[in-house]
Amino acid sequence: MSSPTPMPGLVSLIKLANGTADLENLAKDFRVLLDGQQFGLDWVGLYTREKDETP
Repeated sequence: MSSPTPMPGLVSLIKLANGTADLENLAKDFRVLLDGQQFGLDWVGLYTREKDETP
C-alpha cells in the first residue's frame, strides 16, 4: 500500500493482525480507517528455513 502521507493507524492495524490471519476483522477495520475507499486485502505467506550448512 502506498500513501502520500503517513498512516500510523493503518500500520497499527496490521501489527495487531499479524499472526492471526483474521481477514474479516481486519477488512472491517480497514473500511473504517479508509473511510469507504475501495481496497483489496489478502495474506501472503512467507516461509523460511535454516541455511543448509552441508558443503
